[in-house]
Amino acid sequence: MSTEPSMVVSAPRVLTDGLLFPEGPVCLPGGDLVVCELAGRRVTRISPAGERTVVADFPGAPNGLVLDRGGALLVCDNGGRWVAEEHVGLDEGPGDQPGLLWRLDLGGELTPLLEEIDGLPLTSPNDLCFGPDGSLWFSDPVWPGPDGAVPPGRVGYRGADGAAAWVHDGLRYPNGLGVTPDGSALIVAESYTSWLHRFPILGGGRLGEPERFAHLGAGTLPDGLCFDAEGRVIVAGAGTGSVVVFSPEGAELGRIPFGNDVTNVCFGGPDRRTLYVTEAGLGRVSALTWEVAGHPVPYQPGFAAAGSSTAGS
Repeated sequence: MSTEPSMVVSAPRVLTDGLLFPEGPVCLPGGDLVVCELAGRRVTRISPAGERTVVADFPGAPNGLVLDRGGALLVCDNGGRWVAEEHVGLDEGPGDQPGLLWRLDLGGELTPLLEEIDGLPLTSPNDLCFGPDGSLWFSDPVWPGPDGAVPPGRVGYRGADGAAAWVHDGLRYPNGLGVTPDGSALIVAESYTSWLHRFPILGGGRLGEPERFAHLGAGTLPDGLCFDAEGRVIVAGAGTGSVVVFSPEGAELGRIPFGNDVTNVCFGGPDRRTLYVTEAGLGRVSALTWEVAGHPVPYQPGFAAAGSSTAGS
């Protein structure tokens, strides 16, 4: 299906440009947007008017963000990797730093949060999300080798008490992920097969066996994702440059074309009806209006369980 989904009520407008491979958008309670710039090795804050300030520079490359209960950001640092985008003058990063999770105070202070689990170092953490109980889930893919082969990556977990565990391996480049609005499952993008997988959440940091949830089609690589208030899944599709929308059951509802690689999506704005899209291919962030509000993620205004968890610290 290539038609634009009916829930889109405005054409995309460019919020800001000139970014160096934007990823991982997160909306702050005050209305600002924060994004990773992989090739710029920094996290950048963007006002509703499009004005930019650097929050922090990184030794590696920030790849994904989530807001914690204390108002700080948890950050996936992939160790200095990014995808080559020849037409904007970017080369693939050297991968010259260890991968890890950081805690980033909005004043710019960086504190390592997680570097290894059971003696196994993190490789290239990509994206992360909270569940409604305050549990943290993150993807840790392995980049392709010199022969182009993609080794299996991992999905990790960090509980409210700080205990961490590897909960799954075997996906070829696990990427964006999110907990469904009812809290029952974790949706994980497997970029190199174009599949979204649905993992039942069993509690206690355990996942059930994955089920294939939706396929984006050959050439469309699922990256970051989010949910709206109706439970629809909105996925950034790199490769074909489109945002793909699925029903809560995994049926494709339509595509929003951007004409360049899109990497991630999130909802924000005063009523959470603004969908922000990071466009890595053109180095910009665009915004469009959605017919319903986005599902509020933990610690975002409107989240029902906000303040009830002790996680995220």
